Amino acid sequence: MDNTLLCVPILIESLTGPNWLSSLTKQDSRLLKRALRRATIANSLLPNQQSHLRRACGRAFWRLGKRQKALRSFKRAIRFGEKQGMKYQQAKSLLDFAAVVEEGRVQNRSNAIELLKEVKSVIPRTESWLLGDQYDESVVAPEFDLEAWEREHGPISPQVVAEKA
Repeated sequence: MDNTLLCVPILIESLTGPNWLSSLTKQDSRLLKRALRRATIANSLLPNQQSHLRRACGRAFWRLGKRQKALRSFKRAIRFGEKQGMKYQQAKSLLDFAAVVEEGRVQNRSNAIELLKEVKSVIPRTESWLLGDQYDESVVAPEFDLEAWEREHGPISPQVVAEKA
């Protein structure tokens, strides 16, 4: 059960996707609502995952059109991240909050960049749009170099993938 509950925020993030400011299809909306119900259970059982879970829920609420719930979730995620010393989750929550709230956007992004540099971490390249006009290459994951990977591990082909499965 512990492993399953740890996957709930990842499930929610996979359903919302990197462009979580856009609208959803009806079927995805149902799946997302079901995942949010599971998140309620996970929130009480996994106090150390609250920052990540609240941030993922904030994205989901925003995607479902529940703006006030989303803002509350982002604020809680920031607070939990700071309280628990989870600087990476706090930084990502600050970036998400800055994406939807104009007031304090520059400060929130600056704080997030500082936190990411402090923990020597990066955000996924697909989410680099969250940095807006404060884009900093040092906090964005590098592009995947397929040629370098294939030199080291061998070529990727559908046949090789099928054989490994």
